[in-house]
Amino acid sequence: MQLFNQVNRLGKRADLKYGDLVFFAINRKKRISHVGVYLDNDRFVHASSSSGVMISDLREPYWVRYYAGAGRIN
Repeated sequence: MQLFNQVNRLGKRADLKYGDLVFFAINRKKRISHVGVYLDNDRFVHASSSSGVMISDLREPYWVRYYAGAGRIN
């Protein structure tokens, strides 16, 4: 996903602010395949093809496993 290469990367999850992008590498090739928008308190909004738009928690084991990083668009 090109967007991952265009954001200003954040070093720590603790640096996340409302509106930052969170990226996930869910497929086996370790490339970015999913993105969400950070809300607050480790929660982010994203769209799922099976469940539609939803809010999830970055601390859930599934998201921890596939978390690839975060970034901010200036």
